[in-house]
Amino acid sequence: MYKLLIVEDEQLTRNFLKQIIPNLCNKWEIIDDVMDGKDALDVLAKEHVDLVLTDIKMPVMDGIELCRHINKSYPQTHCAILSGYGEFNYAKSAINYNVNRYLLKPIVNDELKNMLESIADMCDKNQFDKQKYTELIIASNKYQESIIARFLKAVVTDSHMEVQSLYPILHDLKINLFDTEGLILVLQITEDNLIKNNIKISDIILLKLLLYNTAKKQVTNTSVQVFIDADENTILLVPIEEDESTDTLIYQIYSMIDEAYYEETKLHVFSAAGSSENEPLQLNISYDNACKAFLQSLFNKNEVNIIQFYSHEAYEKQIGIFNSYISNFTYSIQNNDTVNLEVISKDISHFLYSSIKDSYMLKAINYMIYKLKTNIKLNEDAISKIYKLLVESKDSLTTANNIKSFLLNIANIIIDNIHISGSSCDENSLIEQTKEFIYQHYMEPISLALIADKLCISYAYLSNLFHEMEGKSYIKFLTEVRLKHAANLLKNNDLKLDYITKKVGYISVKHFSYVFKKYYGVTPGEYRKRK
Repeated sequence: MYKLLIVEDEQLTRNFLKQIIPNLCNKWEIIDDVMDGKDALDVLAKEHVDLVLTDIKMPVMDGIELCRHINKSYPQTHCAILSGYGEFNYAKSAINYNVNRYLLKPIVNDELKNMLESIADMCDKNQFDKQKYTELIIASNKYQESIIARFLKAVVTDSHMEVQSLYPILHDLKINLFDTEGLILVLQITEDNLIKNNIKISDIILLKLLLYNTAKKQVTNTSVQVFIDADENTILLVPIEEDESTDTLIYQIYSMIDEAYYEETKLHVFSAAGSSENEPLQLNISYDNACKAFLQSLFNKNEVNIIQFYSHEAYEKQIGIFNSYISNFTYSIQNNDTVNLEVISKDISHFLYSSIKDSYMLKAINYMIYKLKTNIKLNEDAISKIYKLLVESKDSLTTANNIKSFLLNIANIIIDNIHISGSSCDENSLIEQTKEFIYQHYMEPISLALIADKLCISYAYLSNLFHEMEGKSYIKFLTEVRLKHAANLLKNNDLKLDYITKKVGYISVKHFSYVFKKYYGVTPGEYRKRK
């Protein structure tokens, strides 16, 4: 039912209206009746009213003044005026205050009924429109959440074709993931944690789903984005504001989720934080560093912190030997050195068997594969065969001999399918084509995956080659190109900052300003003044 307030100084008229209105239209509930406009405003301040039915002439505050206040402070509230024949011309002045219903005294029941039903129909329509609008907003928000989650998953899992298709959509929707920097926080329920708590390993899928839902609920109404990686771990993108304590913020977010999850499962969540990055396409670096933070903990036979922060020093100390083994393994594959492959595979297998917890063996092997893909130009067939072998062997990687056999099988797959890169001239040509594409399309939402696709080479190979030959990453090169063009545009005082931001490929002025200041040491406004 809709709520109606009667404002009338004549007691007899008020009593009549209170008695007759429920019989004429059952859509209205009379919430109160008052004698003047001032008392009516007191009621409106306390609760929602859909219709005010008011007399014209009243003490303290008349009906016209009341309608003026309602139009200004409660524009969604309908007003209807009761007036005598001598007051009608005066009453019509209320049309300026959105009053379009008038009833002449003495009141005719049919006219009152028609008015009540007409305004009730308007309320029905407004309510329907509001509901539809709300539904559209919810649908739009869900669509954007889905796009963001798919994009972030594609970035951190190096699904370059997916990034290539979704990145322009984010740009068109003006979705800005963070203004200054963003950090990846990985939340994980580990197999050894389940074993320690006498929980079946098969329950891990359900527990991971529960963790995802818990995280989503806990960060509602924040700028934190939640998504799932290829291993169904819950991943958070945490925006970091300038001058904000990263560690404190991460602990606060983690604690909220961990406490809620522990209340449901009696299990604590293990977490690792990556590095802060200032470009969305660099979040794979933050994700990789978070994974390395996990890897640091694998080599620690003692209890580790329930949340692990990436430390370059700790990383070098704990898995530096592992990386040396991987480099030697890679070199032997590239040179088809079968004798050394036999030796290094044996060394790696014994190292992993003696250093890594059984429940983390698969993660250690997967890290090896990631390093191999980064340093060797592999075709899709080789990558597919390696992962197929990993799936088939995942339950048997429990002895040094089995690990050795697995590594030799990987080496044979790569040697059989490896595609040795062409001459240095060809490599120079690839880099020049890459740079030329950046120069022509820097203002667009381009990705290295898109360029690699156009050049018909793998993303991993182009990324590694670009860094090797240019001495910097692709995204750093692209950022420099964009900022140099921005600096040139800032020389024109007639160009607004919002225009320049979009002209060089950024969505958010705040994000652009942060990146600009980090590169030039001053804000765009300060740079413009100096020039």
